[in-house]
Amino acid sequence: MISTAALLTLVPAVLAIPSNINKRTGPDGASVLSTIIAGTTTYYSRGCYDELKFGQHALQHEITSTLTSVSATTCVLGCQLAGYSIAGVMNGNQCFCDNAMSPDAPELDAEQCDSACSGNPLEVCGGVWHYDIYYTSPTDDIPAPAPVSQVTTGGQTWVNLGCYVDQVSCRTLPDWMFAADNMTPELCAATCKDEGYAVAGIEWGRECYCGNTIYNPTLAPLSECNQACSGDSTKACGDQDRILFYTVDGQQPSTAPNSCGGTTSSSSSSSSTSSSSSSSSSSSSSSSSSSSSSSSSSSSSSSTTTQPTTTRPTTTSSSTTKPCTTSTSTPKPTTTKPCTTSTTPKPTTTPKPTTTSTKPCTTSTRPTTTSTPPKPQPTCGRPNNHDGIHSSAPTR
Repeated sequence: MISTAALLTLVPAVLAIPSNINKRTGPDGASVLSTIIAGTTTYYSRGCYDELKFGQHALQHEITSTLTSVSATTCVLGCQLAGYSIAGVMNGNQCFCDNAMSPDAPELDAEQCDSACSGNPLEVCGGVWHYDIYYTSPTDDIPAPAPVSQVTTGGQTWVNLGCYVDQVSCRTLPDWMFAADNMTPELCAATCKDEGYAVAGIEWGRECYCGNTIYNPTLAPLSECNQACSGDSTKACGDQDRILFYTVDGQQPSTAPNSCGGTTSSSSSSSSTSSSSSSSSSSSSSSSSSSSSSSSSSSSSSSTTTQPTTTRPTTTSSSTTKPCTTSTSTPKPTTTKPCTTSTTPKPTTTPKPTTTSTKPCTTSTRPTTTSTPPKPQPTCGRPNNHDGIHSSAPTR
């Protein structure tokens, strides 16, 4: 809370402000102040800017709750006392401060900032999700968050390798991550080092990823990694789906094409397993066909007992035998199309054997009822353990 004494020391400067009127005015006679003097510091009106989308802010530090009322004057005074060089008023009743402003916030036509301040209806306090920005220089570029070229932690120097594309569904560093509201490149590098990893990646302002292998690295312009770090808004910490990589002394890390986790060796192993499984499936299919031929010969002799269990193919989940999909009326054993070797129209046992021999070629256990169970759905690919990693972050 700004002390009354601090505000009183600035009263002479505040009283002089109304003579400094900008070229635009707001509703009901409200005016934009061209300059606001706070102590020995002059803040200059720098225009109307749009707020970022998806819950992000162009200025990171809101001090609205510390002010007794919100106006352009009180906002600038509050930011100056808190040590910030940029002040922004928005929505008529919000005040934000910072020492760097996101370059992703576009400048708007001045008329779009037309909301009177809730604390002083004669002053303009931005617009609906639009900032009126005040900065300590009338002409210099407003500072923006910048990537840090290198950081030192634990006696090691971690060097920035550049900005890369990342995706929620296929992480470039899927091994380990955490998020924090005090995120900085130093914190991310130190944490990855403590966890035993050689690569640190920082993304979306507050997320840190660690690993030893970068999967499917795709370079992006450095200007796309410009979101302010949650722990230091003058430093950049990647952006949405953009990650800044750091390694010790700038060493080039190992890379792999598999961007959805796992290592190349396990991928090839999985491939060989898949091929062996495919070959076993084909051999199973051939055995199934031989079993089918023997079944047909057995059917011609019709000397077998009621539905021997040896005629069911083992697990053949590939279900390449087409009669299974055309499940004909299973209650009637008179049909010849099911993939079982139904030999006689009516077996000598009870009309409905308890060992349900309505024979889909799957291994799923059938209930005692005669209703056909739902077909199991195939699982294509594998789930990503990091899906929804942004769930705790603001909605994108």
